Amino acid sequence: SPLPVACPRVRSGPRQPKGAMKAPARAAFRRLAARARAPWPAASPVGAFSRPLTVGVVKEPGDETRVAMVPSVAKAFIKDGYTVTMEKGAGEKAGFPDKEYVEAGCSVKDRASVISDGKLFFSINPPPQEELSKFGGKTVVGWVGRLLPSGKEVVEAATKANVQLIDTTAVPRITIAQK
Repeated sequence: SPLPVACPRVRSGPRQPKGAMKAPARAAFRRLAARARAPWPAASPVGAFSRPLTVGVVKEPGDETRVAMVPSVAKAFIKDGYTVTMEKGAGEKAGFPDKEYVEAGCSVKDRASVISDGKLFFSINPPPQEELSKFGGKTVVGWVGRLLPSGKEVVEAATKANVQLIDTTAVPRITIAQK
């Protein structure tokens, strides 16, 4: 059998116990852990902690009959501490009246208020290109089709308007990616 080969790495000084961190890393870890334990500033109406993120859903353009968020999903977001605002009538074509969103804990407002209050928006289709400037500095999650000719135009317009688009067609949908 071959002889064992000596490790070329030479340690100087005492050996640290397994799992020990050096002092600067330990201090940084303690700061992060303290921040993680700190409570969020305010409580939401349902008693969960409140995150400083408002999620918005605006009415879909054109003849689209779907809505990006149903009341049960909105309720789950609110339970996790997010604030959810819906545009008046956003769920009407999909069979979800504003009353159901209010019962789930959402705020129902006019389009301008939803856009100004929100930081993250869910949509079936991206907002119309002429309206993208109102979403500047915000994130929109929806079906963009970035590889299609019309999708490329939307991506270019969003880039010019400083809108971050998350294209749901780019999200992996294989079983291993969902684990």
